[in-house]
Amino acid sequence: MFGSSSPNQASLPKGSYLRLASGVATLSGPTDLVFLDNETDPERNKMTSIFYGHPLAGGVFGWPLDFYLTPGYVYHYNSDTQSAFDEFAIAIKAYYTFDTSIRTRLGFAEGISYATKISHVESTHLEGNGYEPSKLMNYLDFSVDVNMGDVFKNKALGNLWLGYSLHHRSGIFTTTSAFGRIKGGSDYNTVYLQWHF
Repeated sequence: MFGSSSPNQASLPKGSYLRLASGVATLSGPTDLVFLDNETDPERNKMTSIFYGHPLAGGVFGWPLDFYLTPGYVYHYNSDTQSAFDEFAIAIKAYYTFDTSIRTRLGFAEGISYATKISHVESTHLEGNGYEPSKLMNYLDFSVDVNMGDVFKNKALGNLWLGYSLHHRSGIFTTTSAFGRIKGGSDYNTVYLQWHF
């Protein structure tokens, strides 16, 4: 089992990883997307990201649960509604692996994100609700992926995963003046390839 260990002692997951993702903004929030209610940004603002995963612990509590420290860089493309800008994020990411004939993982990350500019989507959401946008926000990532080695019955692809992730920046710090009492954010539906080494 990926990242498995004895019930009483966690170990390190199997290596670091690199993840390359690309996607389009959505006007729907995480809750909407769970129920497959997706409203793509009519301006189709796009992003590409690369994240590195450094193993922290694997097989936590005897479960197929692995933790990584994951810093990343995001490039937001120029569009009719915004100029190109950079985003930097760092988070702790957890993966739960279902050890079936085709290994499938659910992932969740939480951390912080700093954008060099305010995106069109965030500006619209926040200012429309009477809040000031912020370059520094909470960062969340929800993902599901499958192992390509299992899909194609090819051991050479055993370290490659194909998946979907939701890239989310949110202003949950409405009671914290350090974050400008912000609420709202942005969401991007992305597809990614992730290679463990």
